[in-house]
Amino acid sequence: MARKSEINNSNEVEQPSRRINLTIEDIARKNELKVRIRQNREEGKIYFKGGFELMYVGFLGYLEDRGKVEKDLKELQSMLNACSEKMDEILKKSKGAVVQKNE
Repeated sequence: MARKSEINNSNEVEQPSRRINLTIEDIARKNELKVRIRQNREEGKIYFKGGFELMYVGFLGYLEDRGKVEKDLKELQSMLNACSEKMDEILKKSKGAVVQKNE
């Protein structure tokens, strides 16, 4: 009889390895983002884009070969940027500001 740990259903997502594959540049960027987010919070500002960038850089650490998914990463980064811009727009609208679209 197979052990529970040996059973792998095709529907299950394999857990990412515990080893994080971040470059020195990624680690530096992650630290810069943390400092900037903290500074903005202390000033009472909201920095959505920084939060999404931090999430993106953290996600990069789980990838085994970025070259294989380069196109997907660009698409993901574009989607996250668009999401942060939309959140900023909604926040400004909620405060009664007139928001102009850059299209």
